[in-house]
Amino acid sequence: PKSVVFCEGKRLGHGGRKPSFDVEVYRAIFASQVADVEFIPLGGTNELQQDGKTFSLLLTKLAPGIKCWKVYDRDDRHDQEILQLQSDGTQVLGRRDLESYLWDDEVLRILCESCGAPEKLEEIVAEKRQALADGLQQGKPADDVKAVAGRLYNKCKQALGLTQCGNDAEAFARLTLAPLVKPGTNIYQELAAIVMAPH
Repeated sequence: PKSVVFCEGKRLGHGGRKPSFDVEVYRAIFASQVADVEFIPLGGTNELQQDGKTFSLLLTKLAPGIKCWKVYDRDDRHDQEILQLQSDGTQVLGRRDLESYLWDDEVLRILCESCGAPEKLEEIVAEKRQALADGLQQGKPADDVKAVAGRLYNKCKQALGLTQCGNDAEAFARLTLAPLVKPGTNIYQELAAIVMAPH
């Protein structure tokens, strides 16, 4: 590859066969559009921060001309923290995490349309709003879509009559929702402007 993106997720060789969620999602969204980029998981934020520089240096020595950068979730980072990371060449998502993009209303609209049931969008979006409101009552952040993904997964399956779409919310997001994030959608442009910016 001409570029390598280090991201959060289970480090290669750790944790059995289960793929890194972030890597699989980024590949599903960008691989067909940007063939010369590879996504590599380096573990959690601390591991990514510590090892990202080492791996970047190693790669640029082994393959001169290769570009490397890191992508972090926003999580609860303060704007000053984000500016500090960006000054170090690290990209930070504009939303809490990757799930916030995958469960976006635009992606849900495309899902409903692809199932031939555009009229179900309002019902699913209402469930999302209620789930987030309920989460807030339980002390969760107002934008914690990841925390309510299981509930949204069940709602989508029930409302759209889906089967064989992924066995849980994570698989559903990775295998069913991620492929819907394509060029021409606002959500793709928003994500690409951050994840692929240094490319």
